Amino acid sequence: MKLRFRFGAAAILTASLALGGCFGGQEEDQTENAAADGVLTVGIIPGNDIFCFAQEAGDAPVSGIEPQLMDALGKSLGVQVKFQTSSSLDELLSSLDAGQVDVAMGRIAQSDAYSDQYLVSRNYAKKGIYLLTRKYDYTDTLGGYAETSVGISSSIPSNVRAEIPDLDQVTIQEYISLEDAVQDLMEENISAVIVNEREAMSEISSSELQAQEMLNGPKESYVALMGAGQQELAASLNQVIREYLDNQAAGEEAREEAQEETLPEQPGEEE
Repeated sequence: MKLRFRFGAAAILTASLALGGCFGGQEEDQTENAAADGVLTVGIIPGNDIFCFAQEAGDAPVSGIEPQLMDALGKSLGVQVKFQTSSSLDELLSSLDAGQVDVAMGRIAQSDAYSDQYLVSRNYAKKGIYLLTRKYDYTDTLGGYAETSVGISSSIPSNVRAEIPDLDQVTIQEYISLEDAVQDLMEENISAVIVNEREAMSEISSSELQAQEMLNGPKESYVALMGAGQQELAASLNQVIREYLDNQAAGEEAREEAQEETLPEQPGEEE
């Protein structure tokens, strides 16, 4: 899948003015040009999914939706995009804090905590959260685990947790290490673990575990992070994301119309 974007100077200027208030709580009088040297350095987490995966062949070390969004951003700014991969969110944020990367991306779930330190882009995708359980345990709501202990990954932000149905019916145990959570799950110390999709997919290769999207559960919104002084960069990225989402919506509408055209006509009642 390739993304197609069209930008003009007027569009980027309009985005800078119109979207300037959408990037979090920081107010900086002086903006910075992250790509002044002609290179935009993007920190990214390859997750071996459609959002970002490592590749051995080709000009770039990664491919997927997120790298394509960054390539589109580089094209709109007229700069080269360089990718720097990280193995964890902590490592990625450390690179951003140290100024080693200009943009941090990699299925970062939107959280109010980020707005105090970074500029936060608009979301470019949403995905549900999952219950990681032992094999053949098909309960997909927390109501099924009432009055038991349930683990939750530290990756699930507070704004998402607030929307989880029946969370007050279980005893929550926080896990920084997913490996520790899985061990407690296998030893039946907890009934399930609330995780994001990427974490769920990384664990179901075990024949002992399965993952189900939480029924009526909230969705994580994925965003990119930039330094507090990067208003122009954030505005340009928001314009790229807006174009991508508009294209996605138009494509979905076209697919639905095509499907309707191919459906057989319903026979009428005989008179």
